Amino acid sequence: MVSLTSSTSSSPINLPLSGNGVVASHSTILGWDASKSPVIGYNIYRTPATHEAWSKVNSSPIITTSYTDWDVQSGGAYLFAVTAVSVENVESGFSNATVAAVP
Repeated sequence: MVSLTSSTSSSPINLPLSGNGVVASHSTILGWDASKSPVIGYNIYRTPATHEAWSKVNSSPIITTSYTDWDVQSGGAYLFAVTAVSVENVESGFSNATVAAVP
């Protein structure tokens, strides 16, 4: 089983536009323990905290045990889950879900 944790952050980035401006960039940082079985990577799934349909956020398996999701909205709350992908390309069930509230 994969165990999942999360944290959120908000940091300013400079916009490459004429004039002055700063926009808040929001992210959620996820981390989990590595699978004890051989895997080729992990898939990350997200849903709004209102429990809509789960959506996979990565296009190919992630080979590390952390992921930063930059596609979250300020003031939003999300549920995240991770699956492991075996060397036979079989996906495990979902990990425990973790909640991330974005400031």
